[in-house]
Amino acid sequence: MADTHRLLAGGPGIKSTPDRVFPHPIMNFTTTPAKNMLSISATLSIAINDELERQRSKITTEYAIRAVDEIKRFNMECTALRDNFKHYEAHTGFACAIEKRKYIDKLRELREQNVLALEKLKRAYKAELCYCGLAVPPDLDLEAAEATHNILHRG
Repeated sequence: MADTHRLLAGGPGIKSTPDRVFPHPIMNFTTTPAKNMLSISATLSIAINDELERQRSKITTEYAIRAVDEIKRFNMECTALRDNFKHYEAHTGFACAIEKRKYIDKLRELREQNVLALEKLKRAYKAELCYCGLAVPPDLDLEAAEATHNILHRG
């Protein structure tokens, strides 16, 4: 028992070496095993954070591409609608108020559908990040999403 007290107190007969610093080896993080444990822990923490960032990046890229595809689909539908209206106008020689109203209503409907689709995508994106235990960024950056989409589809 006395040896234990002398050991904990760093008493006579206990030599201090560079990798062991006393008086309290239990609470001392400069001992070699403790350094190794902290080093392994830090390395593991970095690896886990890197993997989480990779997962977040993968999910973000996937949803960003889907958002850009949704916007492109919306733009194509609007262009087709506008072309149909111009074609009708060219063949009839005029566009009556009823046709203009139909065109505007359809355009408004498409815009609302697009907004709802993007909101649904954002909710799904955030839900997937939460499900995977990842932090949720504020919103999809659509400009960055489009740049990512263009890079991936450059071919």
